[in-house]
Amino acid sequence: MYLGLSLLLFMLFLTDSARAQMANHCLRFSEGGEVDCGPMPELDGLNTYTVQFWMCADEWTEGATLLSRGEDFRVGLGAENTLEITAGGKTFTAKRNEFQPGRWLPIMIQAKPTRTSLFLNNTLVKAASAAEPLPAVGARFVLGGDKYKGRLDEVRVWNAELSSDYDYFTNNTLNKWAPQLGNLVAYFKCDQPWCENIVDYKALFAPRQKTNHHGIPSATGVAKERVTDNEEGLPYLLNGAYTNNARFYDGSIEKEKYLLSNDLIILGIQAYDDGHLRPLTLCDHGTVRNGEYIDRYKSRIGVLSLSGTNSYMLCPESAFTPWNGYTIETWIYLDEWTEGAYIFRKENTAKTKGFSIRLGEEASGQVIVRINGKQFFFQKILKTGSWQHLCVMRGEGTSNTNTVLCFVGGVEKHADATLSDNSTDGLPTGMDGLKVFIGQNLRGELDETAIWHATFSTPDLDDHRNNKMPMPGLGKRVSGSTFDVAAAYYRYNDPDNLGWDYYSQDEWKRIMESAYDGCKGYQIRISVQGNGSWMSTISDASRRKIFAADLAELSKPYDGVELDLEWMEGTQTNLGLLADEILKVLPEGKTLMISQHPYGAYKFPTDKIQKVDGYTFQLYGNSKEWFTWSSFENSYNSMKNYGYTEDKMYFSYSTTTSGGYNESGSLVSAIAGLNWGFIDDKYVPATDGSAEEGIFDGQYYYFHGPAQVYKRAKFVREHHMMGIFYWDMCNDLSPSHKYSLARNCSYALCANVDPYVEEAVPAHPTGISSPSVTRQASLIYDLQGRRISEPGAKHGVFIQNGRKILR
Repeated sequence: MYLGLSLLLFMLFLTDSARAQMANHCLRFSEGGEVDCGPMPELDGLNTYTVQFWMCADEWTEGATLLSRGEDFRVGLGAENTLEITAGGKTFTAKRNEFQPGRWLPIMIQAKPTRTSLFLNNTLVKAASAAEPLPAVGARFVLGGDKYKGRLDEVRVWNAELSSDYDYFTNNTLNKWAPQLGNLVAYFKCDQPWCENIVDYKALFAPRQKTNHHGIPSATGVAKERVTDNEEGLPYLLNGAYTNNARFYDGSIEKEKYLLSNDLIILGIQAYDDGHLRPLTLCDHGTVRNGEYIDRYKSRIGVLSLSGTNSYMLCPESAFTPWNGYTIETWIYLDEWTEGAYIFRKENTAKTKGFSIRLGEEASGQVIVRINGKQFFFQKILKTGSWQHLCVMRGEGTSNTNTVLCFVGGVEKHADATLSDNSTDGLPTGMDGLKVFIGQNLRGELDETAIWHATFSTPDLDDHRNNKMPMPGLGKRVSGSTFDVAAAYYRYNDPDNLGWDYYSQDEWKRIMESAYDGCKGYQIRISVQGNGSWMSTISDASRRKIFAADLAELSKPYDGVELDLEWMEGTQTNLGLLADEILKVLPEGKTLMISQHPYGAYKFPTDKIQKVDGYTFQLYGNSKEWFTWSSFENSYNSMKNYGYTEDKMYFSYSTTTSGGYNESGSLVSAIAGLNWGFIDDKYVPATDGSAEEGIFDGQYYYFHGPAQVYKRAKFVREHHMMGIFYWDMCNDLSPSHKYSLARNCSYALCANVDPYVEEAVPAHPTGISSPSVTRQASLIYDLQGRRISEPGAKHGVFIQNGRKILR
C-alpha cells in the first residue's frame, strides 16, 4: 500500500513541475471522517467573526456536517440545494440552485452584532437577524464529521469581520502579508500532502505564537487529494520576478522578496556574434590534482592542502584575462620551501608571454613575478610555518620597482631594482588558449584566493584581508563596481567542490536559491540577452545550432531557459527556427520561454506558438503610455488576435517607472526605480488602477501603483493565463511595506511559495485516534516533489538532516 501511494504522489508531482507552483490539494471525507482542530478559544464569546471555505459535496445528504464548533456553530447540508447555518444558537437555511453535488462552491459566513450573512462567491445569499455570541465552552472546531461525503479546501477562521478588500481573498490563497493577518485564527490550506496532520498555516505565518490549531484526522474517512477540477475558481499560477547579476550585487534584495515569487528569472547569459553563449558571470571552477580539503589548518577553516610535486589547481583560461589592472590575493602557508614552485601561473611554455608568481631563494624569502618574460624579484616576502596574506598587483609602471607591487600582511613591497628586469609595462599578453595553474608543485596550504581585473587601494586590500572578500548575499549590498572587476574567487570551503568559484553564475544561483531553503513550489530559470547583431547571428543555420547546444549545456542547473533578445519587428521566422533547434537538444524537463513585446514587435511564427512553453510579454517601458490600464487590455487583445493562447501568455508589470518628462511633456530622461522615493509617507495610491505620477528631480515619471498591479494580476487569473511577472526585484519596495507591488500582486494569485512541513504537532490534546497511514512521501521526494536518487540531490539534505517540524 505504501509503495502504491508513493508512486501516485510522485506522478502527481511530476505533472506539477511545469508550472513551478505545487498542485492544489484538499481534504476528502467519507462518512464519519473528521479533523479535530482543537478548541480555538480565540472564538469564545465572539459575535463578530468570519469563516471561509471551499466545498464540493459528492452527494447532497441532509444532516451532513461540513464544519462545526460544538452545538452552537455548525455549517451543514439541509434539504436539496440547501445549506444550514447554526450560529450563536440560531439556525437559518439558504437555498440556491448552485448548491448541488459535484460543484466547487466558495462559501463565506460573516457574523457581526447586527446580522449573520452567508455569501457564495462574494455574493450575499442570505442574512439572518443579529448574531448571538459564541459561548465560551471550549468546544472543538471540527472539519467534516457525521454524514458528509465530499471535499473541503481553503478553510479560514477569523475573529473579526473580514474586509471586502481584495475580493475577500476568495479566489486566492493567503500568505504572511495578507491584511488582517492579526485577525486570522486558523488557516487550513491543505497543501502539505506528505504531512500526517493538517497544517494550520497561521502557525507558519506567526511562528512565535504559542498556540496552533493543526488538525488531527481520524483514523479512517479522511484523505488528502489533489484538486484537478477547480482551475476556474482557484487556479494556481506563476508569479515571476526578474533579477540580473549586477543588481543582485548592489540591490540588497531581501529573502522575503524572493519568497513572493515562485518563478525566479535570472538574466544571466550573453549571446555572441558567433552563436556561442556565455554566462554573464563566468564560472571558473578549478580542478584539484594531488590536493585535498582540510577542515581546519593552523587557525584557518576550510583550506586547500597541496602535496608538492605535480600538485595544483587547474582553472579555466577566463579566470585571468586582465585588460587593464589586475590583483591576485591569497592566504598561503608553506609547509616547506620548494624553489621554483608556482603560487600562480598562466604562461606559455617558453615563459616569454604571460604571468606567473613563484618561489625564489628560501634564504631571501624571495618571490619572483614574471610578466612576458621580464622578472621582478621581491625579497623577504614569505617564510615557512605560518599563514601569510600575499597580494600581487599591477603598479603604476614608471620603473621596474613599481611595474608590479607586492603586499604581505598589508605592507607594500617593491621589487629589488638591482635584480629585476627593466620594464614599465605590467600587463601580461599572449595568453590566449592558456589555462591557469594555482599552487603548482607547492607544498603547503592555500585559502581565500581571489583574482581581480582591477587594482585596489591599500584600505581596500586591508578590508579584503581582515574581513574576507566582498560577497553578495540575501539583503546584502555590495558595490556594483566590485561585480564589474571580480574574476574568480576560491574559498576552498566545499569538500565536494574544492575548486568552486565563488564569483560565478553558479554561486549567484546558489545564493539566490538559498532564499527558498525549506520551501516548495518554485522554479529558477536562466535568461539569454542578445547583442547588437544577434538577429544576423540567428539567421545562420550553423550558428543556430551552436546557440542551441550552448544553451542546452548552460540550462543544466536550472528549471528552464528563456530568450530575452531585443528588439525586432515583423514575423520572426529565424527566431522560430532557433526555437526548433533549442527544443531538439534541451534536456528533458527543462522549459523554454521567449520574451515578447506587443504592438508589432517579436511576432513569433503562429504555426510554432504551441511548441514553446510560454511567452513573457514585457508590458512596460520608457513611454508613459505603458503604465495605463488600457495598454494592458490592448496588449491582451492584440496578442490573442495574433494567435497566442491564454495558457501561453505570461503578462507583467514593472517596479521601474517611465522615463522622466519635463513640464512641456517631452521625454527627457531614463527610467527610475519605484523605491527611489516615489512612494513616501505622503503617497496616496490610486484606487481605480490608473497610471500614477510622481516627481523626481523636477521631472514627471509614471508608474504602476499597487491597485493597478492587483488589477493586472486579477485580470490574468480571471482570463486563465499562465501568470504574471515583473521587472525587477531590485526596484520594488520591501515586502514589509504595504504598497510593495509584488506583495499586492500576490493578493490576486494562488502563487505562494510554501514552507515544507514534514510534521505538525498540535498544541491541543485530541479525542481522535491517529491515522494509521504515515508520511510515505516525505522521505522519497525533495521539496519540489522530485525523487531523491542519491545523497546530495537537490534539496535532499534538508529533508534528511533538517526536517521542518511545526509545534
